[in-house]
Amino acid sequence: GPEGVEGTFQRTDSQETPPTPLFDDDVSQPLEDFPRVEYKGDGWEMHLRQPNKKKITGQRFWKKVFVRLVNQGDNPVLQLYNTKDDKDPFQELPMQACYSVSDIGAQQFDAYGKIFTVKLQYVFYKERPGVRPGQVTKAERLTNKLSQFASYAIQGDYQGCKEFGSDLRKLGLPVEHAPQVN
Repeated sequence: GPEGVEGTFQRTDSQETPPTPLFDDDVSQPLEDFPRVEYKGDGWEMHLRQPNKKKITGQRFWKKVFVRLVNQGDNPVLQLYNTKDDKDPFQELPMQACYSVSDIGAQQFDAYGKIFTVKLQYVFYKERPGVRPGQVTKAERLTNKLSQFASYAIQGDYQGCKEFGSDLRKLGLPVEHAPQVN
């Protein structure tokens, strides 16, 4: 038969496609803790609306302040300073569970622009007439029992009447607790 041609083929690396690793090197950074409870800075430069209450709004202005959040014992306290270098705060506000921070808003800063604002809000709850969602379904169930109650009353079934009265009491007054914000 015909003679076979013996030879060896050598692979050469092409100049056009350099070898690439299957995956890129991991260069990601660890995520910072959330919620951010550790703050390493000294505080924040902010502006405070003066005077606090808006009696004559034309006379209000924005005052530069320096704000620190410190722990006194176990209690966080918000401290307001006139400048970063002041020794003593001109106002301290112990933080409580009933405070919340408003969403970020914008108010007029001067003739040329606006300033981003947040409000520290004191939230308290007041009882006011109103029906809570859970009471509606209970009331519907009681309405369905109303004809049953009528038949108890007609038959002079004292026990049946008492049970209906007890169910009515469990429904409670139509009162809801609505948040009020200061």
